[in-house]
Amino acid sequence: MLGIILVSFASAFGITSFYWDEKQLEMYAGETRNVELLLQNMVGDKDITLKAIITKGQKIAKLDNEIYTVPFGEKEMPVDIEITAPKNAKIGDNYEIRVSFTEQVSQGAEMLQMTGSVEKSFFVTVSREREIPMTFGWIIGGIAFIVIAGLVILLIKEKKTKRSK
Repeated sequence: MLGIILVSFASAFGITSFYWDEKQLEMYAGETRNVELLLQNMVGDKDITLKAIITKGQKIAKLDNEIYTVPFGEKEMPVDIEITAPKNAKIGDNYEIRVSFTEQVSQGAEMLQMTGSVEKSFFVTVSREREIPMTFGWIIGGIAFIVIAGLVILLIKEKKTKRSK
């Protein structure tokens, strides 16, 4: 009988991430990037409220919110984290980001309520220099500059040859 009562209080939630131990977030020094974690509430029959806290990596990461209400059946509620790699970081430096989600007990609830807590962590690795994107516009602009510079040089040479005659 006690087992049946405890089961009725159980709820579960989960977190998915695009980064983990074998797939780290690669950034360059000074880069800022927004990363998403996804919350899931697939077990039970109620919406849950979670409090998010960055427990490791607070110097380089910040959450957009602290409290998330995840509806029952939700499997992809985004949690945005803004990460900025330190400007003085060197290639090969690693920074751990750890986010803890704790289920919040609603006011006026039963005397005894079981809540859960889940952590998700991943590493930020400084692994490359800042890339300057080569876009189509830059390529066209470069070609136009070369053509115009070539025409100016030809005009100057032509004027010099006309003066010398």
